Amino acid sequence: MKIYWLFGIVLFCNLPMDGLAQDISTITDPVETKLQEINVLPLPGNLSPGWWNYFSVTGDALKQRIDEAARRYPLIVEQIPKDQQPAADEYVTKMIANLRTLEGLPVADSGRVQDTSHETFKDSYSIDEWLAFATRLQSEKIDVDAQSARLNRERSEVKSAGKRINNMLLAYMELTDRSAQKLMLGLNMMAERSASAIKEAQFKLDKHSLGVQREQLDKLLSFNKGIAARLSADKAFLQRTAHSLKQLDREQVRIKKILSAAQSETIGLLGKDPLQRAQARLNDQKVTNAYIEEAIVTIKIAALTAEKDLATLLLEPNQKNLRLTLERNEKAGQLINELKQKTHEWRMDTTLEMSQVQTAIMAMPPEDAANDLRKIYQRRIELTQQALAALKQFELEREKLAILVDEIDSRLAQRAGKVGVMVNWSTKTIAGLKTNFVSWWTETLFEIGDTPVSAFGLLRVLLIIAVASIISAGFRRLLLRIAERKNADSGNAAALYTVGRLAHYLILLIGIVVALSSIGLDFTNLALVAGALSVGIGFGLQSVVNNFVSGLILLFEGTLKIGDFIEIESGVTGIVKEINVRSTLINTNDNVDIIVPNSVLVSTRVTNWTLREANRRVHVPFGVAYGTDKELVKKAALEAAFRVRFTNKFKRGEVAQCWLVKFGDSSLDFELVVWINQEAVRKPGAVHAAYLWEIETSLRQHGIEIPFPQRDLHVRSVFGRKENTDLDALVTTQKQ
Repeated sequence: MKIYWLFGIVLFCNLPMDGLAQDISTITDPVETKLQEINVLPLPGNLSPGWWNYFSVTGDALKQRIDEAARRYPLIVEQIPKDQQPAADEYVTKMIANLRTLEGLPVADSGRVQDTSHETFKDSYSIDEWLAFATRLQSEKIDVDAQSARLNRERSEVKSAGKRINNMLLAYMELTDRSAQKLMLGLNMMAERSASAIKEAQFKLDKHSLGVQREQLDKLLSFNKGIAARLSADKAFLQRTAHSLKQLDREQVRIKKILSAAQSETIGLLGKDPLQRAQARLNDQKVTNAYIEEAIVTIKIAALTAEKDLATLLLEPNQKNLRLTLERNEKAGQLINELKQKTHEWRMDTTLEMSQVQTAIMAMPPEDAANDLRKIYQRRIELTQQALAALKQFELEREKLAILVDEIDSRLAQRAGKVGVMVNWSTKTIAGLKTNFVSWWTETLFEIGDTPVSAFGLLRVLLIIAVASIISAGFRRLLLRIAERKNADSGNAAALYTVGRLAHYLILLIGIVVALSSIGLDFTNLALVAGALSVGIGFGLQSVVNNFVSGLILLFEGTLKIGDFIEIESGVTGIVKEINVRSTLINTNDNVDIIVPNSVLVSTRVTNWTLREANRRVHVPFGVAYGTDKELVKKAALEAAFRVRFTNKFKRGEVAQCWLVKFGDSSLDFELVVWINQEAVRKPGAVHAAYLWEIETSLRQHGIEIPFPQRDLHVRSVFGRKENTDLDALVTTQKQ
């Protein structure tokens, strides 16, 4: 059904139309429709999905089609209701203007620009010449990166525009009537599509331009390698560098004095008066400018020192002691990374300061143009402009130092041979990975309240909890060894287990508190946390908390210990192996581990066969035939009891007995009542089977019969009696 509906829409959209009204019965051939999409002006009330192909031409053909659209579309607007004509006219004007702009754009696939500069090398280049070229190369790299970012943004904009136009087309195709609403939507879609076409064309031009820039950059990189291979220096260069370093040292001392004076001016100025606050902000900006000037001088000193080291390497190629050069180069690399972060902070602060000052100036009344506050604002604007210019200079000097550091590293690695080159490359790679890793490691992943949590903080929490778990496990193993050395009985072993379990909970609790405190989590709002936990317990954690508290009750109460042989209400029997947070582990005599929730052991009846006394008395029932001598039965039963190894034979007051307990239907019912030893307490099934075995053997030896129920059926025959006339009559009747 959906296929027929879609086919109907396609046929409707392919109908030719001249104006708003057209006969629906005039359906053209599909081949002719495709040609019309290319050669016939698309009308806003009857657009097909491929309508833009009409304007996908160039040169004079595009100009003629734009002229035709500019002539015919205003006539269509006149057929729209008066209240909608201004909006429709705006759509038409926008579309025609976009088409004119598209006509004037150059074609993106024109010939590539060929670089003819730097085709030959000189015999040698000075360090200054090489730095000038390398700085230009660095600027080209930055420009290419910026252009790439811009191209990515344009690609995203083109995709977004395409999605928006597709949605408009879907909404357009859902309108089946030839109404003014459909015409207005068509005009809007045509205006949007023409604007999107300009973005697409601009994207193609920028993509072509970026390709040319990358070709140019590759050539510059290749030429830069040739210049670096032809570097030369002389002693005069070293002398000029040393002189420049002395001047920079004096300049650094002067700027530090300015910085100290600016810092002292900022003390105690911040107050409620707007003039004082403005003056304080002015002094803060002076301090920032002084810091930037100091950073520029510092980076210049490092760059001149690197130039001096590079010149020394060029003049003394056989120099062996390069340790000082290597150390200075490493410090220069560290300085670049340190100042890079500071530069970002200074730029953000300065930009924010400029924005705030401009906003404050715009908010001032015109009559306050000559007051002291406006003068301070204007001075702050000047300082922020100076700071931004100084930051630009600083970035250039920093890039210059980075170029020198890389070149010195490369030459030092070449001095060390292939191994040195490999070590240098691996060192740089590891350093880059380390920087990226540290920056990700310390970045905020999420926040708990007002406390930011980073990956490093999260790992620290996990490590502290893991250490607490290890300490707890070690303490419990220590208690186990103590119990083994002292041969502790079951009571002491259970006490040691309880101590170990409680210590485990306490150590884990302390570890969690310390772990959360290590990331700065505030425990002053513990009441709120407890409230949230109580809500969670009320909804989903009630069973868990119930079992946890029940476990604590079992540990403290002492009615259930490790090693006890118990029987729960469901009939399960076994030895208690573990009392955990949520459940207790019971091991049956069949070596089956059964996990029982702690709350079951607290709220239901539990039989502990080894709570206080290890010995207990068992009753073994058996029966003999009526008429048997009772004394003989007693003798046989006691002989059987003494043959079983579980019988406690020597403890006073715990002697075996034979009781006559019942006159049964077919037997005299006796019970062998016997006290069993500690070994037998945990084997109820085996104990019962052993006594029955020996009782049967003893009874058979003494000739005592073990009865079993018998049922005798006495049938009184009525057949064959002559006096039973009723029965004969019944048989005769049945035969008839």
